[in-house]
Amino acid sequence: MRPMTGGLVCGGITAATIGGVLAALDDYQVRDFSDMDPVIGVAGGAFAATIAAMLILIVHRRPSAHAVVPLLLVPPVLTSLTTGLERDRLEAAVLWGAVAMAVQLLVATRWWRRAVPAILLVCLAGAGATWAVQEHWRAHAFEALGVPLYVPDAPGYRLTGAHPGRYSLIVRLEGAAGGFDAVVERAWPSCPERDRAQICLPDGYAMTLHPAQGQVRVRKADGSELARLPGSVTLTEAD
Repeated sequence: MRPMTGGLVCGGITAATIGGVLAALDDYQVRDFSDMDPVIGVAGGAFAATIAAMLILIVHRRPSAHAVVPLLLVPPVLTSLTTGLERDRLEAAVLWGAVAMAVQLLVATRWWRRAVPAILLVCLAGAGATWAVQEHWRAHAFEALGVPLYVPDAPGYRLTGAHPGRYSLIVRLEGAAGGFDAVVERAWPSCPERDRAQICLPDGYAMTLHPAQGQVRVRKADGSELARLPGSVTLTEAD
């Protein structure tokens, strides 16, 4: 097999490994007690990387530096994307699949004095791009939530945090007199008339204030606005 052809094949195997594990993750990223994504990312990533290395050795029929790439690249990438960083499964697969392909092609050149610095630069570029799109990927989490994105407006308070749950949006407001949380979720069995604790929203949703507040209005928000807020809220979504 020609070196560059081997690089393309090994790059495809490594990229498919990253994409395959990402595809096995929850469609919507939420960290709670039942979240299996960290297990899939850490244990599954290490297992998948080992399988990829074995496939590469079978393809080459001899020891090859290409087999080391998935072992060094796949586990840290998937661990980061499942234990701390925001992610978009498709965009992350495309980004790191391209990095994997570039690294394997650089390994195929065998010009180690030039390839090693270039490999480091490619990996750093991938890490930098991942960091740069964190807010963009966090916005996707809010937009995929499925509940209307409303936030409260209250005199003397400002938004300080937002968290997308599995079925609700939680936002935090802080003011000189303290703070409160607001939860947007499906009203069950129905939304009562507006009072100090609950505000009815369109399509059968409601915003519940914890604790109840006076002089609160609501306004529509979008994923980008919420993504700019830290994830610090007081309440947690009920299991």
